[in-house]
Amino acid sequence: MLTINSGYIVTQTGIRAGICGECIYEKERVTAITNFTSVNIRIPHDFEDSGDAISRYLIKEPNKSLLLISPPGWGKTTVIRSVARALSAGKLGAPKRVSVIDERGEILPKNQFGLIDRFYLYSKKDGIEIAVRLFSPELIVCDEIGQSDDIDALLSLQNT
Repeated sequence: MLTINSGYIVTQTGIRAGICGECIYEKERVTAITNFTSVNIRIPHDFEDSGDAISRYLIKEPNKSLLLISPPGWGKTTVIRSVARALSAGKLGAPKRVSVIDERGEILPKNQFGLIDRFYLYSKKDGIEIAVRLFSPELIVCDEIGQSDDIDALLSLQNT
């Protein structure tokens, strides 16, 4: 999958640049973006302790789910990155098996430590299904729920 055809590119460190320009379609699929008119760069911030309160909650309530909602740019990805790292590395107790469904490659940079299985550029549906069937995660982390397929993938977890 070429992310530029989805309107963005991501570096190995998780910096994402949204690209705007002229869109070229072929059979109802974007095949290219040309004549760029603007770029929006999102630089991930690494506040290591930002998810500690949520991590403690998830340790105390291991059978609970959590949904973070806020406007863009308020740090949701930063917090879930912190939670995934803290729980997988055993920062607040025994390490947990964490599956990160990193659909756009911006939640975690490559070469993470701890018990993290990173499903890089997987759709939420495929990443969640493979994680549950083959990796036995104690925590599944994903970002930007926005499509009905994303919701269906999350609802499928109720049956596991």
